[in-house]
Amino acid sequence: MPLRVATVLGLSLAIGCAKPTAAPAPPTADVPLAVPTKSDPGPEAAIFAKDFLAALHDGKATAAHLTAEFKKAIAEPVFDADRARGYSDAAAENWLKQFQGKLGGYTLASPRIDTVALYTGEIKAEKPLYLLLRLVRHESRWSVDWFSLAELSPAESAAAVTPQSFVAVAFLHGLFGHKDDLAAGAMTPGLKKSLAPALGSEARLFNVGILKTKLNGYRGTATGFQLAKAEGGTASGELIHASGKKPFALKLVAGERPDEWLVDEIKVD
Repeated sequence: MPLRVATVLGLSLAIGCAKPTAAPAPPTADVPLAVPTKSDPGPEAAIFAKDFLAALHDGKATAAHLTAEFKKAIAEPVFDADRARGYSDAAAENWLKQFQGKLGGYTLASPRIDTVALYTGEIKAEKPLYLLLRLVRHESRWSVDWFSLAELSPAESAAAVTPQSFVAVAFLHGLFGHKDDLAAGAMTPGLKKSLAPALGSEARLFNVGILKTKLNGYRGTATGFQLAKAEGGTASGELIHASGKKPFALKLVAGERPDEWLVDEIKVD
């Protein structure tokens, strides 16, 4: 049964199911431009977002599209050279291949663009998919710092997307989509270490298996979430169970990079 979710994300989207088609439509996008900043990065970000999603749909997206930080979340090191960098480019490209043919007929909303661009969007299909896309800019070059799809339906809202709401939903999408690598990617190193200390001679700071067990415990029997607010250093709402709703709270902290926020504490009643 698809998970159902209501969030306060700012989506300028028409929510609903499209009639199934025999094959995905070619990627199309309606990318509104942000209010220009001094360097007017909006058009550049919009073009990059459209080109990346088209490449992803066509199976032509590469590890070069991604930041090193995102590759560390989704692409486990394989060889010694990989371990020195903390990620595998080959594994990252395999990860990208899972989205081939799945981004036909999408729409995007972009309420925030500066050195970071935060996009939310919808892919119309028999079962609509909702996407999160974070781009970061170094000088004149844009790179993908987050991408995820989820069968988690957000509610329409006039509230603006913020870095805090983006990371809260990114974490919850990973949690309820059983994509623990993405959930972990939205968490601070300290939280992962405290929840799942590394065993023996592990090179990483946390143990993947233990963390998976802990995340499954937070998920429990819940089938989705409702995000009530995400501002300052907190995000809160309710987890949706068959028997009712239970409150949850996330502590959010600023990361080391511009507009980066991460989950630093999880409380579920």
